[in-house]
Amino acid sequence: MPRTVASRLIDTLPATLLPIAAGTALASALAWATGLDALGAARALLAALGLSFLLIAPALFLGAALGALAGAWAGLAPQTGSGLAGRALIAAGPLLPGFLLAACAALAVRAGAAAAPLAWAALALPAACQAARLARPAMTEALTSDALRMAEGFGLDDRAVLRHHALPAALAPVLGGFANATLAALAGAVALESLLDLPGLGARLIDAARAGSTSGALPALIALGGLTGLLTALGTALGAWLQPLAGSGGRGR
Repeated sequence: MPRTVASRLIDTLPATLLPIAAGTALASALAWATGLDALGAARALLAALGLSFLLIAPALFLGAALGALAGAWAGLAPQTGSGLAGRALIAAGPLLPGFLLAACAALAVRAGAAAAPLAWAALALPAACQAARLARPAMTEALTSDALRMAEGFGLDDRAVLRHHALPAALAPVLGGFANATLAALAGAVALESLLDLPGLGARLIDAARAGSTSGALPALIALGGLTGLLTALGTALGAWLQPLAGSGGRGR
């Protein structure tokens, strides 16, 4: 792991893990106060957190990565297959809200489709659309930047210029806007878990809200805040790693 990524995660982990610990402790205390198994309540909340993380994180990061590459290619070569895919993602973004994709995935699962691939696809697609929308103008700007002309003047070949200058510059805004993608993925995951009866934090929150149980909803809500911070911290750390690469020049040759 690059040192910048590791140091950024070390700086942010306490702030992200504190809400998770607080939600777990609250769930345990509420269970103990009502005569239930306090340790079991804490384990159940952490299990729900793990399921939500495994549902959101792969889809979020893979969707953002593929969307960013497609969007960057749309700025570099818009008439190629990858460029057309990037343009399609950009155009489809406003038409594909997370809750709509969650409902479509739920209907497909009810019809007999596998739940996991559809759930990941429903969460990955909005992230890919947003990443493509951010990456395309960044790539277009990078291709006309002074830094790129300087790199070419130093004799770097086209592939090196693209790999070590233009592409990092196009990806950096995607990771800089990772917080919005995380919030959208969390909203979609809450809908998916509720519709597909997946025992994640979102389903626990919705079930408690339907039952009118504030004490049941609060631990899940606090833990969701910690999960949001954790995913955002991962994206921000990767963004901090990519930012220097945009001006790394010949170091990548």
